[in-house]
Amino acid sequence: MTEKLSLKTSLLPLSTLETDDLSLDEIAEKLAKKRAAAPGLFSRFPCILSLPSRANTDYTLKALISTCEEQGILLIGVTGATAGWVDDIHTLRLAEFSVAKELPTSEADSEDSGRQLKIHQGNVRSGQTVYSKGDLIVLGNISPGADVVAGRDIHIHGHAQGRLFAGAPDNEEAIITGQNLNPEVISIAGNYHIDENRSQIISDKFTIVQLDDHSITYTTSQ
Repeated sequence: MTEKLSLKTSLLPLSTLETDDLSLDEIAEKLAKKRAAAPGLFSRFPCILSLPSRANTDYTLKALISTCEEQGILLIGVTGATAGWVDDIHTLRLAEFSVAKELPTSEADSEDSGRQLKIHQGNVRSGQTVYSKGDLIVLGNISPGADVVAGRDIHIHGHAQGRLFAGAPDNEEAIITGQNLNPEVISIAGNYHIDENRSQIISDKFTIVQLDDHSITYTTSQ
């Protein structure tokens, strides 16, 4: 049997870490707080680093990577590279990601013309990723290990046991709705909630998940 090597384009949900002009100690402190809030998430959690201005930092990229690794974050690449970081990036062999430029929006594609909607019919299997730039409706179950990602709202008509990422990357108005929610991870606009014991993020009632002051809240029907 002939073995085949293939290289395929895939869409995986990756978070971007933005440190602005914080010092290394401040970064470590803030990451420690996030890790304490969701310890199960921060275990070799892959991230892309949005590089701050080199002129405003007094640490090396290697030191920043070590600080992140101590808090369970695995930096796999960078974006926004400037001249001051180039040597460090090449030495550490980090991938460089480009931020895609937005295409000019036509009148038909404007916000006033309506929101983009994708309907996924059927189950989402483990290892599978379903993505929508706008709203996403899933007419089926979401298995553990499956990723469902949307730029706006996610509405689930089935059991949800995978990872749900709504409002990606920064739409804080996004919501997640469903009647049988028992997900591994819930995220809205980069704000995460993970329950290792699977005891809090669970309901057989209709539930609305949304943000309230950067904290994820759950409202269930009576």
